[in-house]
Amino acid sequence: MNWSNNLTYKLKSLYSVYRGSNLSEIDETIMQNKSNYLNNNVAYVGKKDIHEFMKVESSVSFLANYNFVDQEMRNTIDKATEMFSYNAYIHQYTKYGMEKDDFRDAIAFCEQINFDYMNN
Repeated sequence: MNWSNNLTYKLKSLYSVYRGSNLSEIDETIMQNKSNYLNNNVAYVGKKDIHEFMKVESSVSFLANYNFVDQEMRNTIDKATEMFSYNAYIHQYTKYGMEKDDFRDAIAFCEQINFDYMNN
């Protein structure tokens, strides 16, 4: 992954869990800012729990889904399709029982995942 391309990545969704004391002092406005999300759709869920986690007084956990995956997945699919069109490395798999249709199915499956991911 090329992190030096100066692109601004946007969130598709963000889930956070805050644990411990002083939960009322947490400012969630940055996470709820529409400009941080794709198409200004806010997909943020914040959960607060007063219980300690692993004997730590206060903690926060984030699970984020960014749009940089879209292009990386597209690049991988394109490369796999190109290599398949040249029959690159196919012989190494067919000797173990895989067929060309298995490769076609796998590429189609990845195409569908990429389409679904980009349109949600």
